[in-house]
Amino acid sequence: MLKHIVMWRLKDENKTENLKEMKQRLDSLPAVIGQIKRFEAGLNITTDDAAMDIVLYSEFDNEDDLRIYQAHEAHHEVVQFIRQYAEEKKVVDYICE
Repeated sequence: MLKHIVMWRLKDENKTENLKEMKQRLDSLPAVIGQIKRFEAGLNITTDDAAMDIVLYSEFDNEDDLRIYQAHEAHHEVVQFIRQYAEEKKVVDYICE
């Protein structure tokens, strides 16, 4: 099992609206990308200065399935949206046996 975690900090301008739209777009992906085994997008509720604004937790059977997900057109469309509003991104991918 491969776990894929991504966190973003968004620009302040229209942050609340952009976060809602971003979460909706992320939440739409499991319905169109069959390689996704588990998928959860969550909005941050803490005010800590080190906190990011939104996180994506997802699981795939293997690295090939992650690559298929990342190459999928629906994923590319969400990435294009996110790139407009994100100012910082963190990623961790790891294999859990």
